[in-house]
Amino acid sequence: MAEPIIARQAEIADLYFRTGSFQSGGEWKFSIHRLHPELPPSPSYLHYPSDTDPRDPLVADLFDLIGVEFHDICDELDIDPTHIGPIPNGSVPLGEELSKTYPEGTDRLARFTKHTDPDTDLVSFTGPEPDHLYVPGDKLVPIEDHLTAATNSDAFITVAENAGFVVNHLLCVVDRRQGGRQRLERRGIQVASILTLDTLLDHGVKHRHILRATAEETLRYRDANQF
Repeated sequence: MAEPIIARQAEIADLYFRTGSFQSGGEWKFSIHRLHPELPPSPSYLHYPSDTDPRDPLVADLFDLIGVEFHDICDELDIDPTHIGPIPNGSVPLGEELSKTYPEGTDRLARFTKHTDPDTDLVSFTGPEPDHLYVPGDKLVPIEDHLTAATNSDAFITVAENAGFVVNHLLCVVDRRQGGRQRLERRGIQVASILTLDTLLDHGVKHRHILRATAEETLRYRDANQF
């Protein structure tokens, strides 16, 4: 049974389905598939709609709620987001919304760049951008949208630490509970998530956004493919 969720978490979960950020009925691959192409594809996918101008009001509402919830998590866990590092590209608007909840605004936002090798499809990161002011030893909190195997998160944290940041925590919206949290915890990173895949799917079934069979298929895949 999924753990209960509070009002704002329920709003975020609801908007995942209303914006099409949860998709099912196909075959999708995660970052871990770049390293292990033999793994079976997933029957479901978490992905925000492509950015549009103007942005869909529901997507804007979703990102705003996520930013506020991240702020509350930082307060509750005594996390100091002196620098906020959204892992590109999907998490950038989430980092922007979190930064808006602080008086310094986007001055806290440390922007990194994602690179994908055209031959191997492997991902790497560089950064932060030269105009971001910090000194070695400053704390940075990476922001992730959906945590699966933590392949990208792990690589991002290594780049951030090599740049001089201290990373103790990572915030994510949905923890799929597929091995990523454990991977990061082994290197001393505490992970805090707004939702788990279980709570998201439980909300979707209860509010008739998805069929129970869809939720069960998604969880069977998750449980059978721990990374």
